[in-house]
Amino acid sequence: MRIKLKDDVGSKSAWLADIKSVLPLPQFAISFWLLLVGFAFSGSNAFCDLISDGNAKSARGDYHGAITNFDEAIRINPTNSLAYYDRGNAKQALGDLNGALLDQDKVIALRPDLPFAYNNRGNIRYAKGDYAGAIADYTKVLSITPRDETAYYNRANSKLTIGDCAGALADYTSAVKI
Repeated sequence: MRIKLKDDVGSKSAWLADIKSVLPLPQFAISFWLLLVGFAFSGSNAFCDLISDGNAKSARGDYHGAITNFDEAIRINPTNSLAYYDRGNAKQALGDLNGALLDQDKVIALRPDLPFAYNNRGNIRYAKGDYAGAIADYTKVLSITPRDETAYYNRANSKLTIGDCAGALADYTSAVKI
């Protein structure tokens, strides 16, 4: 096997194929694992500590403290998508949907292959009343991970909200079949 964890300039698809051959996991789990690999090899113990402490604060409900940690992690490594992802989740928990949306947009700009970033952004868009945007994000999730029952369910809810009962029924049915 030829997996390289850092600065591999080879084909990303070949690298992902290698991972899939070793890890019999669904695409969603592999995407999350790849995000964590990038996190682990970010080159900074301070960065890792800030993310870890920020997530601990989020788990305790200290979202303001968590955001402070994630802000500092972003200052240290502004190209690591995990800090934006976690900060967006903390902002969403505080009801700062605009800030959360900006952070999920940044995650997607940095890592357009991560389905859970599209799912989070879809949830934020839904909460803001942007049902067409939410449907587009859930559809993107399904283009990356076609057997994601949560994306079908979320997209069905969005379709139902806009009155597309037939589309909602089709998505609910797809979710149940998975």
